[in-house]
Amino acid sequence: MKKVILFTIVIISTLFLISTGCEKKRELGEAKNIDLYICPECGDTIKADTTDANTQYVIGKGLEYRVTQHLQLCEKCKEKKAKQEAAEERKLGKIVGKWNINMPKGVYTIRNKNGAIKLYTVYSDGSSDIKDLIEKTKNGQKRLYVKGNDFGEYFIVEKDGKLGMYDNDGLISKLNKAK
Repeated sequence: MKKVILFTIVIISTLFLISTGCEKKRELGEAKNIDLYICPECGDTIKADTTDANTQYVIGKGLEYRVTQHLQLCEKCKEKKAKQEAAEERKLGKIVGKWNINMPKGVYTIRNKNGAIKLYTVYSDGSSDIKDLIEKTKNGQKRLYVKGNDFGEYFIVEKDGKLGMYDNDGLISKLNKAK
């Protein structure tokens, strides 16, 4: 909550400063569009070349200026995120892949730490599960079986990057990669 309030204050104060500058630019006949780049983690206004537009604000009473807010991590937050990901990889193992699951909604993440392969499942309600996987090669394909599952179900990381879910009868479904 504190972060949201701080973020809102930063946006409002930045927009005010930009709007007062816009009045001067308007008198000089300069451009009317302004791009505002904000780090979603710390709220800092940053310089950026390419981002994804998130929200548009129109500022100033009677002014014809459009401010487009773009969310992109600043360099400090990118470094912090990279360090966190590296620490997580050392602790949990290298990520083999991530895939979206639909029923129930969530994400599968397969990690390999020194040959120990695990399936991490995080559901949209916040609950999670971890299962040990056993890698077996059959007909030249690497199959990942859930340890203790006697039903013959297994996963294959497909060449197109999707995660194939199989049983003794064949393909059950394919999951798309998560972003």
